[in-house]
Amino acid sequence: MDLRAFLREVRAHIRLILISIVVTPALVYGVSNSLPRTYEATARLVVNAGLGHLGAGSDDVLAAPKLGQTYAILATTRPVLQQVIDAAKLPYDPIALSKNISVESELESPFLTIVMTDPDADIAAKAANAMSQALVKLATDQSGPTPLELLSIVEPASVPDDPIAPRPLFNTLLAGAAVLVLTLLLLAVAVYLRDDTAGSERIPA
Repeated sequence: MDLRAFLREVRAHIRLILISIVVTPALVYGVSNSLPRTYEATARLVVNAGLGHLGAGSDDVLAAPKLGQTYAILATTRPVLQQVIDAAKLPYDPIALSKNISVESELESPFLTIVMTDPDADIAAKAANAMSQALVKLATDQSGPTPLELLSIVEPASVPDDPIAPRPLFNTLLAGAAVLVLTLLLLAVAVYLRDDTAGSERIPA
């Protein structure tokens, strides 16, 4: 493809290109800005497997990630979800809550991460913290003279300031870049096909 021919084609359609990279991103920004906001709140816990007054052995440390996975599974059960709903007065039933909240255990570390998404930032934080408290209560050993918490909250959820979706500015920039690339690509294809057709016509029969 002749680069000079391509540049001439770009100059010939510069108005169309400019309109495309202005109008399309503006439309994307308007649509993105009108969509419902989604907020995400995160809390973290740590497994204190075997940590009592006597300290923890190597087996306890190795068992901590597996114990964390167990509590992550228990967090998805109906009784725990209902306890979270009642404690935080959430506008959910257990099935709906299970779709918005997740509890993940890290495979090689004793940490649990709770993530809650909701259109209301306050509800997202309340739900994540209520799940933290529910799991701590579930993991508290009452058999000894002093209750032993096998889970501890190391980072409670705070009310998120910014939504995770939609992202109007990011979507606008992405749309502008995509329109520009697509327009230039179409012009390049048009120049290539035109050059190829012209070359074929010059070949003697």
